[in-house]
Amino acid sequence: TAGLKKKAHRQEQPYLYSGYQTYKSIRRSDVCLFVVDAGEPITSQDQAIAAEIVDQEKGCIVLVNKIDAYKHEQTARAAQYKNSADPDAETDALHAYISHHFPFLWMCPVYFVSAKTGEGVAEAFGQIQGIYERRHKTVSEDSLKATLAKWKKISPPRRMLDQKEPKVYSLTQIDTNPPRFELLVNHTPAVSENFRKTIENAIIKDLDFWGTPIKVRLVKKV
Repeated sequence: TAGLKKKAHRQEQPYLYSGYQTYKSIRRSDVCLFVVDAGEPITSQDQAIAAEIVDQEKGCIVLVNKIDAYKHEQTARAAQYKNSADPDAETDALHAYISHHFPFLWMCPVYFVSAKTGEGVAEAFGQIQGIYERRHKTVSEDSLKATLAKWKKISPPRRMLDQKEPKVYSLTQIDTNPPRFELLVNHTPAVSENFRKTIENAIIKDLDFWGTPIKVRLVKKV
């Protein structure tokens, strides 16, 4: 995703083609390297590309590039105002900024890298295989049963206004790459979107699907 022009008035034909190629590459990928510039503000185009990665259910690693230039700039600014620069605080603030603008990539690792110096690149690339393998793994029925039971106890589905009492029976994995799951329920409109998202997040955290979005679909028991 690096190198895309960000301003609408600069979207001439070569850049439109570049954008098309980016979206095409996302669809072909198993794991995407989503690159943003440490020294530039996040744009709506950045957010649209990140959203496309999630919508296409692709694994993702966020690379915050030019971190060397960013640190140099922060150090120079601190010296100008006679303050002491704290590298950890600076990167923490940058990480918070990235998280704020890409909340839907919460499950994806973020690496501060420099294509110029090589800083962080090997560590980031070292995550690719693990994410790929997680996308292809199959979870045992016992693990799924235990995860569902745990979260039904912690955050049980609540009855919504004008709906039946929600009942959740089982959680089943139906596919890999991308990982997809089905939640068997008594009546799909009775189960809130909040509970469905709770189970999606639980699968990522408890069953180690870090680095890839997963989908849970509600299915009515017949």
